[in-house]
Order: sequence, then structure tokens, then C-alpha cells
Amino acid sequence: MLVEKILVANRGEIACRIIRTIQSLGYRALTVFSEADTDAPHVQMADEAMCIGPAIAAQSYLNIDAIMSAATQLQADAIHPGYGFLSENPLFAKRCAKEQIIFIGPPPAAIALMGSKSKSKQAMLAAQVPCIPGYQGDDQTDELLMQHADELGLPLMVKAAAGGGGRGMRQVRERDQLHAALQTARQEAAAGFGNPELILERLIECGRHVEIQILADQFGHCIHLGERDCSLQRRHQKVIEEAPSPMKRAALREQMGAAAVQAALACNYVGAGTVEFLVDDQLNFYFLEMNTRIQVEHPVTELVTGIDLVEQQIRIAVKEPLRFKQSDIALTGHAIEARLYAEDPTDNYLPQTGTVLDWRAPQGIGIRCDSGIVSGQKIGSHYDAMLAKVIGYGENRERALRHLLQALRSTTIAGVRTNRDFLIRLLQQDFVREGQFDTSTLQAGALLSDLLDQDLDFEPMLAATLVSASNITAIHPTTDPALRSIGCFDWLWQDQRFTLELVPTASRLCEQHFNAHVYPSPNTDSAQAIKFTIDLWQCNPDTIDLSINGRRCLHRYTPSLEGIWIANEQHCDLVRFAPASQPTQSTMTGELRAPMDGKVTKIAVKIGEQVSQGQTLVLIDAMKIEHPLKAPFDGIVNS
Repeated sequence: MLVEKILVANRGEIACRIIRTIQSLGYRALTVFSEADTDAPHVQMADEAMCIGPAIAAQSYLNIDAIMSAATQLQADAIHPGYGFLSENPLFAKRCAKEQIIFIGPPPAAIALMGSKSKSKQAMLAAQVPCIPGYQGDDQTDELLMQHADELGLPLMVKAAAGGGGRGMRQVRERDQLHAALQTARQEAAAGFGNPELILERLIECGRHVEIQILADQFGHCIHLGERDCSLQRRHQKVIEEAPSPMKRAALREQMGAAAVQAALACNYVGAGTVEFLVDDQLNFYFLEMNTRIQVEHPVTELVTGIDLVEQQIRIAVKEPLRFKQSDIALTGHAIEARLYAEDPTDNYLPQTGTVLDWRAPQGIGIRCDSGIVSGQKIGSHYDAMLAKVIGYGENRERALRHLLQALRSTTIAGVRTNRDFLIRLLQQDFVREGQFDTSTLQAGALLSDLLDQDLDFEPMLAATLVSASNITAIHPTTDPALRSIGCFDWLWQDQRFTLELVPTASRLCEQHFNAHVYPSPNTDSAQAIKFTIDLWQCNPDTIDLSINGRRCLHRYTPSLEGIWIANEQHCDLVRFAPASQPTQSTMTGELRAPMDGKVTKIAVKIGEQVSQGQTLVLIDAMKIEHPLKAPFDGIVNS
């Protein structure tokens, strides 16, 4: 079959990344989009595009009929599903085959098998691939599950047999927790994946999450491309990924690589896939699952092998044999990836929505950034919160880490809060630099608190004040005009309220020299003020060049209706205009407002019901995550 047009049935950074490779191979790139993505970058990049429905994913990116209709109208010869959405849906792969459109992925049978943690584990045990001791049978009664839990011993993991991403997973350390864990995991599995089936596994604590990239063609050839270490996780969601693993165990790599190839051959796999393992502290490894698609973290493998994985997916799908033998594969250098999310780490990683006022992707030697956003784009609540992947590459791990830090420090995103600053602080930690971490490291509450509870840095607020004072751009009024005339500014910074007094003085170095006094509002006792000396060297339409206490630093800024977004090496955040007064407990209306856009999935209380502080009232689904809204104080539901 002659292939000329390839449709990308996805969105965001992965759609952009796939389109680039499709076009580089000389094919025409097609794509689909929802009504929310009309002006999205992947739509602009594609040669042809078609709208397939409303913003709700179930009516657009998960709508098989709508995608196949678009493929027919656009005359697509093949479909690349990317990752997420329909990429691991065997019914979608079957539909493509039925309509004689090439599905760029594995056969439906392999997708279905590996999509079930229970069935895949049974298959891997039969293929003699090492697996974690557990129970993966068809009998799902609580009595039998509890019996097998007793035989396995504690601690253990309860897992949803379908799906992933940490949903439907519970650790059990005490037997009296088991029944509740089974119930909640089963409910989450049914709601999230339409399948309440569970498996049990012995809990391997302090293990490393290491995965092997494989490629298999349609002629029975299969190779592996080395490993990726994805052990830095929060709530079972990967935060940092790298290739190769900092464990530096060549023999272990070959053993795991051989097991991954064995796993792929056992299920007649075709295409690019990832076999995930858990490595314990004795360097024993165990099969976790196989992802039958390209991974979020595939760029680190591409950088250390020099192989474009999307290109290989396409070549395999059009029945080309693999161009590589296992002996041809060598890992050169080191690559580390960080996921940039629209979330607020200081507010329990709550997903963020809004308009991207300014987006500056990092560039330079040893830096790669896969993104799917542009300035002016709206970030809604309908899709995953990941905005971009920032990758550092170097001849060794130390240099790769240095390039990644430089990339994140030069990344600017204004208008939507992200985890950029958290990632910078994380990468500066000794345990990251030394590669001494496992899957439990970021589960430690004290460690996460230390990363978030940094000393208050007034530099962004000082920069925002000088931007406002220099009157080079129209900015929403911040305070009473009388206060502004004497150089006083009220700000909210890191959820605290401050007054900043700016006093011009003389200097030999710079004509625009100031003394600044910062004190918590409404206190105006100058004796308690924190004092700074500032030199304003230059203020351009989007940057301001300052010296603060002698340290000179360039800041990017973007005005908004709420305040001024400031970006420097350590911060990229909003310095907010302070309102005239702050609401107090006594002035609260009793209204409960959602902190983000989303869909109400459950109302847990009734009108007239007495509720207690902290009780869950409503569940909201936003960016593929369920968030509880809790009562801020005791009261009665009246509407």
C-alpha cells in the first residue's frame, strides 16, 4: 500500500513532535482538533486539519467514529495515535484495519493483552520473564483477594488491572487497611477505566523504575535501545526521566534488555514499545507492565542512541525491516528530561488554567524542548496538564544535568503557573546530582516540604515595583494614587501581603538608584522593614536590568490584569496587585468556589446536611485528575 498522508490522532506537544518527523520523511501530515484547539500549534503545523467535535475528549479525541470520518474525508493512508487518548485502544486499531488504514502501532491483540495487568503478567510468567510475586486471577471476590494477601504478606500493593497513571493503586501496610483499599481501588478502576478488576503485588520498597525501549518489525526482528530510569515520581507520576540509568550497571542493562525482547516476542509485538521493570536494592528486576505506544520520555532515548523513534514506528508500519541489529546499538552521552506542567506545587499541585501571555522555549547547545504551546494560547481543563518536555543532553550525566538546569532557568511562561521553579530546586538537590534516589524518594512529605518551603525571595517583587514605577507600559492601577506618588506599592507575593516603599537616591554608578523598604502589610513600622539598594540600568518593553544589593540580574516581565509576571533564574511567577483589603473568616459568605475549571463528577452532600470542616462536598474532574472540594469550616448545606 502506497502511503502519502499520515493523520496524527492526538494534540499538544506529542502531535507537534510527530508532525515534524512525518514531514521530514516527505509525507503529508494531517491532524484533527477539538473546538478548544482551533488555534493550537499542531493545527497550524499540519498540512491539513479537521475539527472533530467539542472540547470534551469523549466527544473529540476519544471519539473513534469522528476520527475515522475525518481520516476518510482527508484521505489518510495511515494514523499515528501518539500517546494517551486512543493509542492503547485495541478497538481503534481494529477499526483502522477494518477500514484499510494503517495503524502505526502494534497489533490489536498485543494492545489488548498488555492493556491488562493481570493477563499480561500471566503471559510474562509463561514466557519466564521475572515478575513480582502476587495474585492476578479471575476470581475477584474480597474473600479470595484477602486470602491471597495473607499468603503474600504485608506490605503489598493493590492495583487496577486496567489503566495506569497511579489511579486505582493503594499501598497496604496493615491488614485492617486491606478491605478499604480493595473498595476504593475497585471504585477508582471502574470509574477511570471501566474495569473494576484488581491485582495484588508484593510491595517492593526503595525500588528503581527502569524501563527498556524496544523496536520490533513485521519480520520477527526485535532489538532493545537500552534503558531509561524513571524513578523520580510523585504519586506514581513520573517527574524526571533519564537515559541511561545512573546505576551504571551494563550487565543489568543487558539482562533487562534481553527480558524485554523476550516479552515483546512472547506477544508477537510489532512497532515501538516500552517494557517497564522494578529493580530492588539487590538488583533483582521484575516486570511491571508494557506500554504499547511511544512514551512521554522517548526523547532521552533518541538523544543517547541517535535514533528517531517516530521515524522507526512509521518505517515498521509500512513494512520496512529494521535497519539495526542489536550490535549496532550504542548509548552515547547522557540525557535527562523534566516535564513542565500547568500546576501549582505550592497548592498541592493543583492544575492551572488560563491564557499563556508569554512563552519562551529554551534553546542552545545540549538543550531540546518538545512543546505544544504558543503565546496567546488558552490552557483549559479538558486535557492533560503537561505543557512541554525540557531535555538536557551532554557527554556525561553531570553535563546533561547542567544543560537541563540552564534550559529550565531560561524557560519563560507567563499567564499560567507551572512547576518550573519546583523542577529547578529539585535538580539542585544532592540526591539528584548523585543519582541516589528511588521510587519512594519523592513520596517523603518532609522532603517535598523542604523543596516548597523556600526562604522568601523578594527579588521578583522588587523587579515588579521598578517595572511599575518606570511607567513604560500601561499597567492596571495598584494602589491609591496618593500612595503611588510617594513610591509605595502594595503587593501579594507567595500568598503574603507586603508594602514596598521606593525612595530615589544618588549614586556614582547609576543615575536611577533607589533604596527600597519592604514590610508586611498593614504594618508600616519602618524599623521592621527589610532594606535593599537597587540600581535600574535599563527597562525595555519586556525585560528589566537591575542590580539588587549589588547583584545584577536580567528579569523578563509580562503585565497582566492581576499583576506582573516576573521570570528570572529561580522564579517564574505572578507578583499580584494587592486588593484594598483581604477577606477574613468573619466576612466569608459561605460560598464554595472551585479553584479551577472542571467537570463536577459527584456531589457528596445534600441540601440541609450538617457538614464538618475538611469534609468532601464535591468531586471535580480537571486535567484527567479528580479533585475534592472540601468544607472550609463547619456548617449546613443550604443550596
